[in-house]
Amino acid sequence: MGDSQRTQWLLSRPACADMNSAMQQVTGNDNATICQHAEPSHSRLKRDYKDMRSLLNYLLSGNPFAGDETLRSISTGAMANQPVNSDRAKEVGHTILESMRNAAVKDYTFKKKDQMVTMGVKVSAKVDGLLREADKAKLVDALVVLSAFKDSEQNVAGETIDSEYVLDGGSLLHRIPWRRSDTYASIGHTYLEYAKRMYGKPRIVFDGYINGPSTKDATHLRRSCGVVGPTIKFNPEMICNARKEHFLGNPKNNQAFCNTWVT
Repeated sequence: MGDSQRTQWLLSRPACADMNSAMQQVTGNDNATICQHAEPSHSRLKRDYKDMRSLLNYLLSGNPFAGDETLRSISTGAMANQPVNSDRAKEVGHTILESMRNAAVKDYTFKKKDQMVTMGVKVSAKVDGLLREADKAKLVDALVVLSAFKDSEQNVAGETIDSEYVLDGGSLLHRIPWRRSDTYASIGHTYLEYAKRMYGKPRIVFDGYINGPSTKDATHLRRSCGVVGPTIKFNPEMICNARKEHFLGNPKNNQAFCNTWVT
């Protein structure tokens, strides 16, 4: 379209509008613009409201606007440790490019210390130098022999009616599998229901995980199988998207989970 055609088209628009209005009056029709989408139905409104609530609950459980300056995942709540620099990927890339300046291709090698570090969990299954795990059955037999306590079964018989169970909370944490679709509150209730169903009203004793060192450090490391997970910031209503092994592989996560349920 040339300039003359474009000018004629623009100048004719008012005349076309008057002609269009006159034709609508003659025919009795009213041609007006409507919204791009038709009026949504009741089922559509209900579905949109449900989706909006799901998004709102998702953001409330891992609020990205809470003012916390630490780098963390919104979905899992995992907090980045000090070496993580994925948020500075552009800066890391420029640093690598600067190191390549005036360097021969055959002589240049990429250094691992200059690479970008993500929040991926690093697993180390090598566990050396730990205390040997005690055989509890043999330990009980040794205590019985040392105490010269004879006829133990006869003396204990009839005293189990008012007995009270004391459970190792650290062992209990690793005993029950987690479902990733559950919230942390429902996972905690699963532990409580299991303890009530199996032991009535037991007393559950947890070790301190962040006050170390302690005599249970070797046991904690053995239970984690060498897995070191990231610190996860969570609340009871947040959906658990982390694997149990990675969550329990961090002492801070264990302590925060215990603080949520210990009374």
